[in-house]
Amino acid sequence: MPEPAKNRLANRHEYIIHLTYKPTYYYDLAAYRQYMETNANPGDVWMIEPERSMSAHLAPFPKEIVRRAITLACPEQVCLTCGRPRRRVEERTAILDETRPQARRAMELAREHDLTPEHIKAIQATGVSDVGKATKFQNGTGRNAAEVQRLAAEAKAALGGYFREFTFAKRETVGWTDCGHGTPGRGVVLDPFVGTGTTAGVAVDMGRDAIGVDLIPMPDTGLWTAQ
Repeated sequence: MPEPAKNRLANRHEYIIHLTYKPTYYYDLAAYRQYMETNANPGDVWMIEPERSMSAHLAPFPKEIVRRAITLACPEQVCLTCGRPRRRVEERTAILDETRPQARRAMELAREHDLTPEHIKAIQATGVSDVGKATKFQNGTGRNAAEVQRLAAEAKAALGGYFREFTFAKRETVGWTDCGHGTPGRGVVLDPFVGTGTTAGVAVDMGRDAIGVDLIPMPDTGLWTAQ
């Protein structure tokens, strides 16, 4: 946005505020990681290019903002009986991000020393590190079964400083939660200031339902139905 003041720097970011009415809210970080093509948490800074709009609306925003928000916070399916969203069930694998030299070296060492899937699981149960201060912060370290600790020690001897790489292994989706009612419906996106319908249009494109409210809706978007 233009900055009228001459004695301060122009603002180059806007906040997106995530509000929930209860602590156990739906949030699919795995879907967002896939969307952003990364195995790590992508962080909370979004670099999004502006989009040109020919609309008469005074405050349009890029569709990419909506795609990211829906990916994170609106489930694909919700039970029409109890209202519970279907949540992703994930398991951690032994696959690392091969674009990182450290990850490639860790996998090489694991193969050279014939580490088994049980060794990898023991590493992941132990946590980021099994030495120094980190032992006080990793729930698994020092609290696992003797067999797990033995396997983790063997892996540590084989991997050395590359031990921690396997705590960042990729996750895979193995299923979805099911409340048992058998009445799935699409997730719903509500836009209380729908304007030209950018949010509603993106929601429909992403397989969700959408509800839009506005004092002066703009009917030329093709999204509106008479009520």
